[in-house]
Amino acid sequence: MNTYLVGTRVLLAGQFTDSNGNALDPTTVVAKLRTPDGVVSTLTVQRNGVGAFSVSYTPGAIGLHQYRFEGSGAAVAANESQFLANSVF
Repeated sequence: MNTYLVGTRVLLAGQFTDSNGNALDPTTVVAKLRTPDGVVSTLTVQRNGVGAFSVSYTPGAIGLHQYRFEGSGAAVAANESQFLANSVF
């Protein structure tokens, strides 16, 4: 699991592929993030290429952050991950 410093910008990535590993573009992509205190926010997603999306986020609290990219429309899929934010490495 990745660890980042609180207050440092983090690039979160979401990839969408079919069962053969070919990149797919959903019609709509939404990114959600849950902070250590349980608050869920919807973040602005950037498309970086076919099937490749990202979100820039700066953690403001120490602890486990969980995120999920959800695709709908032309490709229905989701992927999720998590990272830790600390005050020191």
